[in-house]
Amino acid sequence: MFEHYADFATSTLTFRDLKMHLANAMQVPYEELASDELSEVIEDAVDVIANQCDGGKMGREACAEALHVDLAKLDAAAADAGGGAASPSSTSGSSSHAAASGEGVGEQDV
Repeated sequence: MFEHYADFATSTLTFRDLKMHLANAMQVPYEELASDELSEVIEDAVDVIANQCDGGKMGREACAEALHVDLAKLDAAAADAGGGAASPSSTSGSSSHAAASGEGVGEQDV
């Protein structure tokens, strides 16, 4: 999510985007994430992120801090993977079921 925080803040990052990212990261077919148990875990994590970061109204750095995410480590990993630097912070947006990366979310991983 932090790689696409501006999209999260403007509610253009979708739950499907999250599931596709997780499927790729976990190297499992997208359809496996449709199980009720996995969908509930993903939805719960998205709710935590959306609530903690005020639906994207909170800036990227403040959101990362609230979720105990090390942005320097995350940005370096994205750069190493060829993803480039993460998007800058945004202060606009509305609450949505936005996507998250596998880093952070309080003291647990997604």
